Amino acid sequence: MIARRLFQTTALLFSLLASAATANTGRTGFELVVTGLRNDTGIVGVLVFQSANGFPDERARAVLQTGARPSNGTARIALELQRGQYAFAVIHDENENHRMDWKTMMPAEGFGFSRNPTVRVSAPTFDESVINVPPSAQDAVIRLQYF
Repeated sequence: MIARRLFQTTALLFSLLASAATANTGRTGFELVVTGLRNDTGIVGVLVFQSANGFPDERARAVLQTGARPSNGTARIALELQRGQYAFAVIHDENENHRMDWKTMMPAEGFGFSRNPTVRVSAPTFDESVINVPPSAQDAVIRLQYF
């Protein structure tokens, strides 16, 4: 009984300390869900931007670059960011060459952006893709497009 109570108290203490650490840094964790993948090959990469500078494809200007392996047409990417406004650019790098492949001036691999704007001739602007972090459940889902 005493051991159980001690364990519960210790678990509660660690939980409170973890919450306090996150609150003090202003960081928030969430899961970005990428849907609409045409297969489970390769990797789904995401670039995270805090400004229009470099958005959507200059990796050196992204505040974060990360990715995940797809499964069942979906990729789930755990992120931890400061609260604020960000735009996300995502590609389905099917051959894992770490860049977007092109065919006849059109992307050969899947791509998407936060807020899921319709893409026709050019990529959306930062302002068209920006979301608040922590995001709503709807904003945390990016649907890929393929041409």
